[in-house]
Amino acid sequence: ISMGFEEMDLMSVSKSHLLYEFEIKISKSDFKADFKKFKHSYMLNNITHRIPNYFAFVCPDGVIPIEDVPKYAGLWYYKDNVLKEIVKAPRLHANKCDIKRIMEKVCRLQSERHFLGCARLTYQNRQ
Repeated sequence: ISMGFEEMDLMSVSKSHLLYEFEIKISKSDFKADFKKFKHSYMLNNITHRIPNYFAFVCPDGVIPIEDVPKYAGLWYYKDNVLKEIVKAPRLHANKCDIKRIMEKVCRLQSERHFLGCARLTYQNRQ
């Protein structure tokens, strides 16, 4: 889901309207390739209107070494269907997200996937 910044694998919004982004990685090469995305430069430069309040990677146990995790990110391992927080994600900013805007985007994306079989941009790129 893209919220005005880059696509997210998984997001969560707290009761206090803080946005959590989780980037799911299945291999070390998948992790390294993620740094080609603009979102990492936004997080490094604290461009708050383009980043979530918290950001973390999620991967199979041990795939991403702790020392490779950027200072702005957290790390979760999963093993045997259990998630374990390895590195706590720091708060990147305190700005609250716009719940109405998030819901509109989620609903629009769901509708696109239902009627087009994929997101609209993906559909257009395939034409």
